[in-house]
Amino acid sequence: MSSKDKPLFDELDIETKASKPIYEAGKKLYLEGAVANVDREKSTLQGKVTENAKVFYPEIIVKFDRFVTNCTCNYQDEPLCPHVVALSMAHIYGLSQEIAAKDQGLDPTYIEQFLYRVRDMFSLDQVETDFIPGFMLDINPKTEMYSLFLYNKKDNSIIAQPETLYHKILNNPYLTKIEKNLINYFVQKEYWAFFAPLNYTPIKKGLTEILTLFSEVTYVNPKTMGKYLLVEAPLKLQFTNTFEEPVLNVSSQFIYHGNTIPFEETIYIEGVKCFLYWNTTFFPVWDDVYKEFLPLLSRNPVLKLTGDQIPIFLGEVLPLIPLDHFEFVTDDNIRSIEVINLKPEVELKFSEKNDLLAITLFFHYQETSIKDSLLSTNKYYYIFNNKKHVYIKKDPFAEKQSENLLINNGFKQAENTFISQGKHALEFLYAIVPSLPEAYHISGISELKKYRINPEPIKMVLNLKKEGNKLLIEMAFSHKDKAISPKAIQTQLAKKDSFIILPDKTFARLPIEDVEKLNGILGNIKYTRQTDCIFEVSSIYSGLLFNNFQEYINPIDTEKDFFDNFSNLQHLTAEPQPGTLNATLRHYQVEGYNWLRFLQKNSWGGILADDMGLGKTLQTLALLLRAYAAGSLPPTLIIVPTSVIFNWERESSKFTPDLKILKYYGQNRHELLAQSSNYHLLFTSYGTVRRDIEILKKYEFLYVIIDEAQNIKNPSSQTASTIKQLRSRHKIALTGTPIENRLTELWSIFDFIMPGFLGNKEQFERTYELFTGTEQQTQAISELKAKVYPFMLRRTKAEVSPELPPKIEDHLYCQMNDQFEQAYKNYLTSLRRDIFSKIEKDGINKHRIDIFTAMLRLRQLCCHPRLVKESTVQFPDTSPKFEAFKSMVREIIAEDHKILVFSQFTEMLALIEKWLIQEDIKFAYLDGATRNRAKAIDSFTNDPERKLFLISLKAGGTGLNLTAADYVIHYDPWWNPAVEAQATDRAYRIGQKRSVFSYKFVTKNTIEEKIISLQEQKMELFQSLFSGEENTLSVLQKEDLEYLFS
Repeated sequence: MSSKDKPLFDELDIETKASKPIYEAGKKLYLEGAVANVDREKSTLQGKVTENAKVFYPEIIVKFDRFVTNCTCNYQDEPLCPHVVALSMAHIYGLSQEIAAKDQGLDPTYIEQFLYRVRDMFSLDQVETDFIPGFMLDINPKTEMYSLFLYNKKDNSIIAQPETLYHKILNNPYLTKIEKNLINYFVQKEYWAFFAPLNYTPIKKGLTEILTLFSEVTYVNPKTMGKYLLVEAPLKLQFTNTFEEPVLNVSSQFIYHGNTIPFEETIYIEGVKCFLYWNTTFFPVWDDVYKEFLPLLSRNPVLKLTGDQIPIFLGEVLPLIPLDHFEFVTDDNIRSIEVINLKPEVELKFSEKNDLLAITLFFHYQETSIKDSLLSTNKYYYIFNNKKHVYIKKDPFAEKQSENLLINNGFKQAENTFISQGKHALEFLYAIVPSLPEAYHISGISELKKYRINPEPIKMVLNLKKEGNKLLIEMAFSHKDKAISPKAIQTQLAKKDSFIILPDKTFARLPIEDVEKLNGILGNIKYTRQTDCIFEVSSIYSGLLFNNFQEYINPIDTEKDFFDNFSNLQHLTAEPQPGTLNATLRHYQVEGYNWLRFLQKNSWGGILADDMGLGKTLQTLALLLRAYAAGSLPPTLIIVPTSVIFNWERESSKFTPDLKILKYYGQNRHELLAQSSNYHLLFTSYGTVRRDIEILKKYEFLYVIIDEAQNIKNPSSQTASTIKQLRSRHKIALTGTPIENRLTELWSIFDFIMPGFLGNKEQFERTYELFTGTEQQTQAISELKAKVYPFMLRRTKAEVSPELPPKIEDHLYCQMNDQFEQAYKNYLTSLRRDIFSKIEKDGINKHRIDIFTAMLRLRQLCCHPRLVKESTVQFPDTSPKFEAFKSMVREIIAEDHKILVFSQFTEMLALIEKWLIQEDIKFAYLDGATRNRAKAIDSFTNDPERKLFLISLKAGGTGLNLTAADYVIHYDPWWNPAVEAQATDRAYRIGQKRSVFSYKFVTKNTIEEKIISLQEQKMELFQSLFSGEENTLSVLQKEDLEYLFS
């Protein structure tokens, strides 16, 4: 049999490597004829095996008596799979199933193999047992290969087949522990072939491990039988530098005990730890710099350096080389070389060429001035001066920076000179030159004739005059208090020139940015142009003009106080407070009252956007009490959510008892409306207004005031459309969250209080929402902030913190158990598959409801499995969140505290209610179906035994005062953090004497946690109008859905 036909292994090899079940299964496949073909390529076998109508492709690679197997069945439980066993059988016995005729017994070939192995095993006992094993290491410097093998120290004979003597070698008494470790290490890593004589391996593979891990082992050179040495001290590398103009010769060699070792006789052995090999000795290479040199120098023992290479070596490389393992020998000529490394002084020399402004760049390095640097690609300037070869290192950053300075400002390069003309040249002289760092030296400017700059710019002045609800703006210009003709300015601006020439032939810069800014603002508002420089606008834009042009405004004396008010709207001129107000306003409430009066006097609308609990109702009632003190006026229509109407009525009765109240809701409301002129305040709900708009819009009210103004945030909603049809002299919106999701919500509220002030909806969206996340939008939001500033007053709790106790908020993450986690993942997978198949087909917009429903179902599952009504997934009986909730409630009650519990899902509140009854814990309950809200509130507030108040988030998240509680639990996270914050503020209000602890329950690694991470984006959008952080809302995109459903 040829070596090609001889099997790579025998059946016994397979049987010992496979478990009995796998071996029997593979043998059965072979006997059944499942192997279709066997392909052999050297030591690799590939085949095709059919099992249960499925086709598999096993592969066997035999290398150094090791088996590497692969199969498309991906069987991973054991080393071999049945298909590999079947392929092995076919390789050994052929495809004719020869062993099938032997009744699956032991065939002669198999028995023969077994007997030979037994013979070989017992024959080992006849081998001489007193041999002394040793290690020979043969290194070939020319081929850079090595061989490690075993020999008998008694007669220096080579052990040709060490694998046969494996156990006897390891048990040999002469073998040390480290030598045994060496054998085991490579047997496990490369098998015995590593110790086979004449099996040479590249030096880069394994030799550093031998020298590092097994340095205590003695290795013998087979040619000399001498021992290899591994010394501790590294060789010293010697550089000999000789300068023969224009070449610097750098020759290198090793020094060891005063003897030189040529590079060509060494071998560099690279690895985790590096060595140099020379004459049966290994030297360690410790220094990293050393390692960098060796690969290069081993190929080029003598370096010939020219040009920039000379100063780079002498000035940049040589000073950094440590002297521990290096030695330098230089000749006298080296001393004639000098390398200078300095920062240059940059000179901009100005001159004029006809109508052009020219600048020549000079770089001064000590006493050397270079003007053609930009034309040279060298890294060093070379100068032969006073018998010295001087190399001056260029500063490419400083030189390139100077070049870019000119090019970026409109100059064009002409060899070593840069030229410009007209407005670009003037702008550079006016704006750039004065701001240059001290490193720049300027020369030649005083000699310029045509390009002379007057440092004092033209100034714009806005003369303002208020006439009723109108504001006249006159735009004027001056230079050093001397008037400049507006027509001359307009002529230059029309030509897009930024400068005007003065009588003394100098150029003064025009206030072009200020003019453009004014034109931009006028372009976004309604105005009438009376002349080229006189405009008429509505006085509602006074604050906008003040914020943008405060330093330019010149009001007439009689209206100075009016414009001064815009400098600090929270410290307006004090207004007399109504004497019959049955309350003492706090300082910030006085400021709010003054602001509301300021709006009233100017017939402006406004948004009072104080944080929840700071007394928006009281400030509004104080305003109305003062207004009706003036005499007979139409009534005020106050529109509030149904759930808080009684709260307004109670507050009015308490603080402003002189104001007559009409409750415009219920079945008999139409009869009452005819008598409305006899009342001051008409309280009604949003729903009532929607139903009665045709009647209500016939009346003109003194004020239309909407509480919880976020009810009209959607400009397309029926509620918003209806409310905006009402007529009144003044309009006020009250809300703690004027923006919840989009800036368009703010537009909708302003469209109610001051229609047209922010333009139409489409224009607003293009300006403020189209370019999300861009600098353009950031600038637009900054302008929007200045525009709405006078008409929106917002104070946070942090600003009035001395009057409020601290509020502590935290998240409580509930860890899923295995059963619940698996159920969640199964349900998530089902929903995700359905949602994303619809999105791929029709896009996101057509399936918003489906997406919302899927998110809702996942959130319900996190609350409690019983909330999910329709699902094929098997759910556990409870949820981790519910169990954590019960534990926390028990603990808080034991400490005699009261708790507000909010949930979006009334079904969840019902489950909590059932548990509380079982635990005999008294509680109050409020949802949208609760008829007597006041009774529920009073029972919780006044009954010390009633520890919990279960509240539906939508029904009780606003308009309630529940300071009896000092713990708040948000059972399920709401998409909008502003809604949650309002709910928490039911307990965190003025009058609270204790700290309020708020816990938000979140099931970890679910959609709830992902929603929490996305909430911050909405908070940033809201804050962008009320703080310096001008961020924007990120709208949910497909990648956001991928995240939520992951």
